[in-house]
Amino acid sequence: MSNNEFTEQNVLQVLDTMYSNGNDSIKKEANNFLESFQKSPEAWSITHAILSQSEIPVQAKIFGAQTLRAKIVYDLYQLSSDQQNDLKNSLVQLIITNRASHKIINTQLCVALANLALQFLSWKGVIPELVNSLGSNPETISSLLEFLKVLPEELSSSRKLPISDEEYRVRTIELLSENAEHVFELLLNLINTPQFPTYKSLIFQCFNSWLREIDSVKVVNSPLLNLIFQALFDVDTFESAVECICSMIRETRDVDESMPVIQALYPLVISLRPKITECKDDPDAYSGYTRLFAEAGESWHMLIARAPKDFRGLVEAIAECTAFDEDLDVVQYTFHFWYLLKQMIVMDRYNEARNELGDIYLTLVHVIIDHLQYPAGDGADLFDGDREEEDKFKDFRHEMGDVLKDCCSVIGASRALGSALTKVIEKLNALNNGAQVPWQQIEAPLFSMRAMAREVDIYEDEILPQFMKILEKLPEHEKIRYATTLVLGRYTEWTAKHPEYLELQLNYITNGFTNPSKAVISAAAQALKHFCQDCSQHLTNFVDQLYPFYENVAGTLDLRSYYEVTDGIAHVVRAQPLDVMLQALQYFGNPICTRLLEKAQLPGNDQLHRDIADEIELLNIFVETVDVEAPIGTKNPTAQFVIEVLPVISQLLDKHGFSSYVAERGAKFIRFSLFSCGSDLLDVLPTIAELLASQFQKTHFGCYLYVTGTVFREFSREDTSENIKASVWAFGQEQITTFFKYLATINPANAPDLIEDFFRLMGDVVMYFPFQLIASDLFLPSFDAALIAINLNEYDTIITGIQYLQDLFAYGSKYPPSSVHKSIPDNIRSIIVRLANEKGQQLATQLILGLIFSLPKDTRSDALSLFLEVTQLVDQNTAITWITNTLQQLPVGTVTDEEKAKLVSKMSTALNSGDYKRIKSQISDFTVWYSRRNVTPRSGIATPRETQSSHGFSFNG
Repeated sequence: MSNNEFTEQNVLQVLDTMYSNGNDSIKKEANNFLESFQKSPEAWSITHAILSQSEIPVQAKIFGAQTLRAKIVYDLYQLSSDQQNDLKNSLVQLIITNRASHKIINTQLCVALANLALQFLSWKGVIPELVNSLGSNPETISSLLEFLKVLPEELSSSRKLPISDEEYRVRTIELLSENAEHVFELLLNLINTPQFPTYKSLIFQCFNSWLREIDSVKVVNSPLLNLIFQALFDVDTFESAVECICSMIRETRDVDESMPVIQALYPLVISLRPKITECKDDPDAYSGYTRLFAEAGESWHMLIARAPKDFRGLVEAIAECTAFDEDLDVVQYTFHFWYLLKQMIVMDRYNEARNELGDIYLTLVHVIIDHLQYPAGDGADLFDGDREEEDKFKDFRHEMGDVLKDCCSVIGASRALGSALTKVIEKLNALNNGAQVPWQQIEAPLFSMRAMAREVDIYEDEILPQFMKILEKLPEHEKIRYATTLVLGRYTEWTAKHPEYLELQLNYITNGFTNPSKAVISAAAQALKHFCQDCSQHLTNFVDQLYPFYENVAGTLDLRSYYEVTDGIAHVVRAQPLDVMLQALQYFGNPICTRLLEKAQLPGNDQLHRDIADEIELLNIFVETVDVEAPIGTKNPTAQFVIEVLPVISQLLDKHGFSSYVAERGAKFIRFSLFSCGSDLLDVLPTIAELLASQFQKTHFGCYLYVTGTVFREFSREDTSENIKASVWAFGQEQITTFFKYLATINPANAPDLIEDFFRLMGDVVMYFPFQLIASDLFLPSFDAALIAINLNEYDTIITGIQYLQDLFAYGSKYPPSSVHKSIPDNIRSIIVRLANEKGQQLATQLILGLIFSLPKDTRSDALSLFLEVTQLVDQNTAITWITNTLQQLPVGTVTDEEKAKLVSKMSTALNSGDYKRIKSQISDFTVWYSRRNVTPRSGIATPRETQSSHGFSFNG
C-alpha cells in the first residue's frame, strides 16, 4: 500500500493486519506504512476521526491517541495558529468523548493536550478554561485530574519541544506557578465531594505532581495531609500515598527553612514505625515504608545530627528496615541515609550524636555481615543457574561494604573490625567443638574485613594481629581461601608496618597458586601484586626465591593474573639498589626476550601475534614500573635495559609488525620507555625515530603517530638543545607528510582512529613547534584534515580536531596560549588571521550545521568556543556574513526569514558591543531551538552529510 493512500479505512485495515497473526514480512510492511502515516499531514484528521467514533476497536483508538500525541510533540509546525486553536478545542472534545474508554487512551490524550499547552503560546488561561470544560461534569473530573497530573511531568521533560529557553521559562510560570494555588484549592474542594472515594488515588497523584509549586505550610495545615497518611492503610491508595509523603518530606530538605512543616510531618511519620513489624510478610508494603523512612532520614539527617535524642526513633526505624532479610533490594533504600548521617556525625561538633547513635551503628555492623552471607548450600551453583541474580548479589555486597565503611567512621575501625573477627573466632570454636558450621558464616565476616580495610589504621595493633594468628586455622574451602587471600591483599600497607607477619601471609598467598580454583589463583595474583608493591623494601632479598616462582607459575596463570604477578615482581626490582637493578631486570626480562626472539622466527598467525603482544606487555610492565632517576654521571639501569631490548622489538616489528596487536604493544613499549627514561635514551633517539617512521610508512597504524607525540614531549623542553629540537621537528614533518599522503588515498570515514591519533600528535606539534608548523607547507593541509575530523561520526576524533583548531587559532591573538612560548611573531599572527578570513566561512558553516545536525552533545561547548575564537579574529561584517550564508543552507521551510533576521540582528548587536559570551549563547540557543523543532526521526530532513558534499583531501607535498 503506497503512502498516498492514507485514508481512515486503509489505516484501520493496516492496524488490523498489525494485530493479526500474519507473517513477519507483512507486519513489517504494515509497520512501515503506519510510521509514514504518523508523519503525514493527513494523520491529524484521520486520528480525530478514529477517536471520535465509539465503534472503533480499542487498539486502533490507542494507536490514534499515541499518534496525536506524537504529532503535537513533533509536527505542530504543520498547523497554523488558527488551526492550533481548533486542535485545542477538538482535543478537549476528544477527551470528553473518550472519558470512559481505556485508561491509556485518556492518558495519551491528556499528555497530548499538555504538550499543546506548552507550545501554543497564545493560549492563555489554560487551566481555568479546562477546569470549566472538564470540571463541571463528574464524569470528566478524572480526565481533568489526569491532565493536571501529567502537565508538570511533561513540563519537566519538555526540552524536546521546539520552544526557546526563554519561552519555556515564561510558559512554566504561566502554567504552573500562577496556577498552583488554584489547583490546590480544586483538590481540597474535591475532597469534600461524594466522588472523592472514586478519585482519591488520582487526587494524590495529581497533588504529588504539583507539590513543588504549592506552599508546604498550606499543605500541612490542610485536611489533605491526614487524608494522605490515612491512605497508607488502603491497599488501593497505598503506593500513591507513599509517593506523596516522600515528595512532601523531600521538599523539606532545607531544614532551617522548613521547621514548621517538619514539626507537623515528624509525629505522623514516626507513628508509622509499628507498621515495619506488622508488614514483614508483605514485601510491597515493607518496601513502601522503607522508602518513606529512608526519605525522612535523608532529608532530616542534619536535624538528627543536631538533636540525636529527639530523632533517635527515626534512626532506629531505619535500622529496623535495614535488618529486613527477605529482600535486599528493599534494604538498599537505606544505604544513602547511613552515608549522609555518617558525614555529619563524624564532625567534632556532633560528638553527642556520634555517642548517642554509636550503638545503632554497631548493631548495623552485625546486620550487614549477616546480609553478606551467600545463599545456603555447598554446591558449585548457589543461585540455581541465575547468573543475573548472582551478579546482582555480588554488586550488592560491595554496596554493603560501603555501609560498613560508614560504620567504621562512626564507631572506629577497630571496634567494627573486632565484631567481624569475633564472628570468625566463634565459628572456628564451634567447628573445633564438632559443630556443623556452614562456610557462608565464616566467609561473610571475612568479606567484611576486606571491605573495611581502607578505614583501618596502618598502625592498628589490636585486631589484625589476632587475625594473623588464626590464619592457618581457617577451613580449607575455596570460598574461604578466596576471601582470606583478598583480605590479605587489602592489608598490605599494614603489613609493611608489621613485617613480622609478612612471611606468614606470603606463604598463605603463594600456596593459593596451587589451588585448583581459578578464582583463588586470580585472588592470589592480585594479593601478591599488592604485597610486592607495598612491601617491596622488605622483599629485596627475596629475588632469588621469586625468580623460580615466577617462571614456574607463568604457564599456569590466566593473562590478567600473569600481569598482576609481573607488576608485583617489577616493584620488587624497583626496590633493588641501583647498582644491581639492571641485573635484576635482566634476570626477569631476558627469558621474556628469548621467547620473543624465538617467536619472531615463526610464521605469523593471529594466535602467535596475540602471544607476542602479551609477552611484550610483560616488558612494558617492567619498564613502566622501574622508572628510576639515576644520579648525574650514573647510568640509568632501566635505560640500559631498554637499549638492550630495542633490537628485539625492532625485529618483531619487522617480521610481524603488520599485526595491530604486535604493532600497538611494540609502540607502547617505546612510549613507556620514553616516559620512564626520557633524556637517558638520547643516544638511541635516532634509532627510535627511524623505527617509528619506517613502521608508520609500512603500516599506517596510528599508534606510531601517538608515540611520535611522546617524542615531542620528551625532547622539546626548554633544556633540550636546539640541534635535538631541529631533529625532532624534522622527524615530525616526516610523520605528518606520510599521514597526509595516506589520507589523500583513503575514505576518511574508514579511519577515524588514525585521524584521532594524528590530531593527538598535532596537539603536541602546536604546543612545541607552532611557529615552524604555521610557517610550513603542512599548515593548510592540517586545517583541511581538521575539518574532515569534525565531520566524522566518532566523538574522540571530532573533539581532537576541534581542540587542534582551538590551539591553532589561539596564535592569532596577541598572547601565546601556553607558557612554552613567550610571544607570538607578527608574521605568524597574520597567517592565522588570514586563515580565519579565508576559511572562516567554511569552518563556521560546518560548526553551526554540525551543532544542529550531527555533533555529539558533549562536543557542543568546544565547538561553540572554537566558533567564538574564530569570530574574534575577523571584523563584524565578515562574521555576520558567515551566519547569513550558513542560514541559507538550511532546508527550505524549516526556518522563516523573520527567524533568520532575528538571529542576525542579535548577533550584530552582540558583535557591536564585543559581547562574545552573548554571541556564543545566541548560536547555542538557535541551534538547540532549530534542532528541537526540525531534527527528529520523523522530519525526514537531511543531515549535513546528506546535503553537503563530503570534504575531500588532497596533498601535493
